[in-house]
Amino acid sequence: MTTATGSLDEDVTIWLTPGHADRGRLIEDPYPLFDRLRDEAPVYKSQPGPWFVTRFPDVLQSLREPGFSRDASRAMNRHLGSASGDEPLSEDAAERLFETWMLYRDPPAHERLRRMMNKAFLPKSIERWSARAEEIALELLAPLRDEAEFDLLDRYAAQLPLRIICEMIGMPSDRAADLAAWSHTIVMLQEPGERTPEFDAQAKSSLVECFAYFRELVAEKRRHPGDDIISILLESEHAEANPATDREIVGSCILLNVAGQETTMHRISNGTLYLLDNPDQYRALRNDLSLMPNAIEEILRYSSVNALPRYATRDVRFGDHVIPEGDIVLPVLGAANRDPGYFDDPHNFDIRRPNARDHLTFGNGIHYCLGVHLARLEANTALTVLNRDAPELELVDDTPRWRDTFTARSLQRMPVRWAG
Repeated sequence: MTTATGSLDEDVTIWLTPGHADRGRLIEDPYPLFDRLRDEAPVYKSQPGPWFVTRFPDVLQSLREPGFSRDASRAMNRHLGSASGDEPLSEDAAERLFETWMLYRDPPAHERLRRMMNKAFLPKSIERWSARAEEIALELLAPLRDEAEFDLLDRYAAQLPLRIICEMIGMPSDRAADLAAWSHTIVMLQEPGERTPEFDAQAKSSLVECFAYFRELVAEKRRHPGDDIISILLESEHAEANPATDREIVGSCILLNVAGQETTMHRISNGTLYLLDNPDQYRALRNDLSLMPNAIEEILRYSSVNALPRYATRDVRFGDHVIPEGDIVLPVLGAANRDPGYFDDPHNFDIRRPNARDHLTFGNGIHYCLGVHLARLEANTALTVLNRDAPELELVDDTPRWRDTFTARSLQRMPVRWAG
């Protein structure tokens, strides 16, 4: 583990500043900074503005706090344009994509959109994808057996959730590459900090294309419904006194694709990295796959989304601090999940950890992740097949290359080879 070298103010400012010359060490290993925040200033007002909350009980409180909003236009301020919520689909509406997501909506809109999507993500609805997920994993693994070296992230971890979500939503497989590109752009739009005009122009073009595609796909499902998620969403709107707008349905479809692909691929690749970095854990899991469910929870605890922004809609007290109305709050999940006050020896990766499932990676409160059952099924399937049906792996490069991102902890590449 690296060591934070600047003052707390300096290191937090660097972490929040994309492109800073010294940011690399914090991207490579943010956990010493998280430790300092928990120990020295567990509720901390940063110089750039946002508050950081880092202890497990405080993060849990912040996720449940009704005085903290997830409203996109306030908590994220990620939109590029200024469309109203009721206007027809257009370029401006595409620029307000996040305002259509239940992830960034408060009650009562949040409950309405969540009810609309809930049926498709019930445990019984997800379980029927178990056999298909295994089929896809085996199909992806087969050609890799003959390769001396390959990128596990690109060839396996990214492809499994991408193919599953395409099939679930009724999206033709020949558009999977487009979906992956759109998803990456949307994830990068949620990063804090200033963006370049070039990126904004590219993002605008990508979002317009993405919205146009899903608008037509939704229209097609209205004409010819099936058993896919879009058809389920369209069916459920009839049960609502205040049904979702077309823009909300399209936005919800885009959310499902981003959440169903981008986050899971990093859980699979990061989890494999941690297993290979801990040979005793790797051998134990390969020798006893009944450990897999708890290993998945430990992977989720050990490498989670770093922070989920909130906006204070009123003054909120945290211990000796009052977070004023209007301020941005960052509950740091990555810090809470490694809080030694809650997890023993938290920087140790232990697939037998008894309370691993207590992690906050999927959030808590009304915004608890709707896709939790799908995420667990995909990660379990991917790692089970990889450890049951293939030889042992080893890393080609002992130094992982992490993406320069604040929100998520994700690898750029993961070159591996078959051991022996």
